[in-house]
Amino acid sequence: MKKTLFAALAAAAVLAMPAAHAAETSVVKAIQACNADFFKAVAADKNIPESLKVRDGDMAYLKIEKVPLDVVLFEKPFKQDGLTVTGYIFNDEVIRYLGTPDMHTHFWGLLVKEDWKSVVDKIQIDWEAVDTNHKSAHGNRMQRSNHDKEWKPYQREQNYTMPELGMIERVFHVAPYEDKTMIFCSMQSAGAPSEAILKETRPDLLFGEKEVPVRQEAIQSSNPHAGM
Repeated sequence: MKKTLFAALAAAAVLAMPAAHAAETSVVKAIQACNADFFKAVAADKNIPESLKVRDGDMAYLKIEKVPLDVVLFEKPFKQDGLTVTGYIFNDEVIRYLGTPDMHTHFWGLLVKEDWKSVVDKIQIDWEAVDTNHKSAHGNRMQRSNHDKEWKPYQREQNYTMPELGMIERVFHVAPYEDKTMIFCSMQSAGAPSEAILKETRPDLLFGEKEVPVRQEAIQSSNPHAGM
């Protein structure tokens, strides 16, 4: 009887545990949502060296030293959710074309050892497209304006060129990078994303005195904005 009572009390205690004591979301899982939860997962992940983290409350930002692109490899890769995480990659810049709104382009995520197709098979999301020619895939495409409070699912039209002024688009991708595979998010907007959107998606860009570099581009006859 005592054993039964003890077991029942123990089970109740587990159910009553606050979220902070529940199983932490892995960085591999968190990056798929393309929001600030990724940085909370980084803060909790003991596999990522503390020397590569910049802590900010319950979040931790990954240290970036080079712009616009920085790639950092871990001395000790680690296994998580069936993938071998070897490092991280960030690219942030504003692309300026004469006569058009500045294109704010960001991508950030992790590098893994496995080949792209193995990664696509392991990550269980509703892929919008899997491109065997370019060995890439993407899904979880969302769109939002600076005035909206929520992201909404979005599919591009065939004649898509770039987001409309004040619109922000974010997507989760899998793509090759040298002898590795990137699992990463992209976010692009015509005009700067609002502080509220950055706070929900890339709070690291609001921390300290980080400045996103600007790249001036000449107008070309072909569409320079097609892509992400």
